[in-house]
Amino acid sequence: MKFTKEDMEYLSGAKFSIWYKLRLSNNPLFSRSEFILDITKHKRILHIGCCDHIPLILDKVKKKTWLHGLLTENCSFVAGIDIDTEAIQYVNNNIPIHGECMGGNTDIVSKNKMNPYNIYYADITKMIPKELQNEKFDYAILGEVIEHVNDPVSFLRAVKENLKNNVEKIIISVPYAFGVRQMFNGFLKRENINSDHRYWFTPYTIAKVCVEAGIYPEELLFCGNPPKILRILRKMKKILHLHDLSCFSTLSNVLVVIASVK
Repeated sequence: MKFTKEDMEYLSGAKFSIWYKLRLSNNPLFSRSEFILDITKHKRILHIGCCDHIPLILDKVKKKTWLHGLLTENCSFVAGIDIDTEAIQYVNNNIPIHGECMGGNTDIVSKNKMNPYNIYYADITKMIPKELQNEKFDYAILGEVIEHVNDPVSFLRAVKENLKNNVEKIIISVPYAFGVRQMFNGFLKRENINSDHRYWFTPYTIAKVCVEAGIYPEELLFCGNPPKILRILRKMKKILHLHDLSCFSTLSNVLVVIASVK
């Protein structure tokens, strides 16, 4: 969905309403990684928070869902930044660069055997690694990162300040507060959540956080559906002769925002 001029007036604080109705226009339905890989194909990418939780990395590699590995195969250039030194070391020591682990290009050869995935330690709110300071990127990706930080606005504002000369746009994905899984768990009177998360987001609140941080949302998509569910819905599309899957978009669990740094 695109944000309207009226939406931006409320997001910027120029107008106020105690009960503003943000119209959620339908979107094509994607998995999170499917959409990100599509928009970043052959682009130059800076992947922030790229490693993932150590207990999850190898399992995701085996299932061909580890995003940094998929980006490495998909894009013209990828660099990663992470503050978890143990996770960086784990990736370098345990995850081979060959594409059979991700299911893609098996001809990839790393130029740096000590750092095959081009991952650097840095706190992106304070600095960009010196190895990347002269690089230009089409997109910076913050995939399920800001729900882990205490102050998302200050975090994104610092990210913008440090990357404004290196990056054109930022792709941000966050957990959707009204996703079908959360609604189902609500009926069961429980909350299933990553224990390190601070926030759930709605389309308006993630856009508001972006605007307050000085980056401007251009588009929001509902993503995150598991591949099995997507396959079922795509079969339903054929059976029901639907033009697209936009009517199922609110079944998603992840919101993805494309925002401009300029």
